[in-house]
Amino acid sequence: MKYLSWKSLGRIIEPSVGTPWWLETFAGSSCAVIRNDGPLFDLYITGRDEFNRSRIGHGIWSAETPDKILHLDDDPCLGLGKNGSFFDSGTSYPSVIKYKNKYLMYFTGWHQGKKTPFINSMGLAESKNADGMFHPISESSFFPAIASEMFGIGTPFCYFDHKQNNFTLFYSSFTEWLKIGASYTPQYHIRKVIGLTPYDFERPGAPVLPSSLALKELSCRPSLTLSNSLIFCKRKPGTKYSIFATSKVENNQWEDQARRISILGTSNWDSEELCYPFAFSYNDQEFLLYSGNGYGRSGLGIAILCN
Repeated sequence: MKYLSWKSLGRIIEPSVGTPWWLETFAGSSCAVIRNDGPLFDLYITGRDEFNRSRIGHGIWSAETPDKILHLDDDPCLGLGKNGSFFDSGTSYPSVIKYKNKYLMYFTGWHQGKKTPFINSMGLAESKNADGMFHPISESSFFPAIASEMFGIGTPFCYFDHKQNNFTLFYSSFTEWLKIGASYTPQYHIRKVIGLTPYDFERPGAPVLPSSLALKELSCRPSLTLSNSLIFCKRKPGTKYSIFATSKVENNQWEDQARRISILGTSNWDSEELCYPFAFSYNDQEFLLYSGNGYGRSGLGIAILCN
């Protein structure tokens, strides 16, 4: 399989080292959108402040100098919602697409729970400019709970399928909360839905990796490579994330058995955990954004596909 071997180009963001306030303690799930024809890309980065609250901020990266970030905005481009909203405690896991004359950001909203530690819901925000402020289309969830998806939804990834002329939205669906010791932890897996527009999708979603669901593996943060292989991270409860890949077969389906990828040249900051991958390309060269140890507490890195 093509997408199993990558080479690290290093850490491009180290939290608290010259970073803005919203990126003080974590550099988590991120995504990239090409600016015009490149080589510049707009990066949308999940950061956490000193109080561990997540927000999404904007940066600029260049394929000509891939081992560093060129710019980070002083303030986030998507902050917290009003008290009582589904994202009043945090925003994270951005997925940004261009649509007509605007940019759409799918994101995960965080609301502090009582019995469970948090409640995740999916939101949708819009901006006229790639480096502008994103405004949620509603204070309520874009993807409300339904009978078969009632425990939480997050980690979205949306793309336009040119062959099928429709939009596919991947996401993580919570199946239950398990009590482990004195606390509760969620069980979740990746699903997908199809829509003719980026605003309307047919639900409920279909499981993408049924065997992972049966094994109670926790899978999240999917994205697609240049040849439509699915890259995501997963773990067993109580263990750390690793990154996996699986090939597309046909009819918008992927092989059920994923394989672990390797990233050559890891160091102390990403030697214990690799998580939240986002695959993208420029001039046929494929890159991978990923977070390191502690869900990104140690920083955000980038890797390049080995030939």
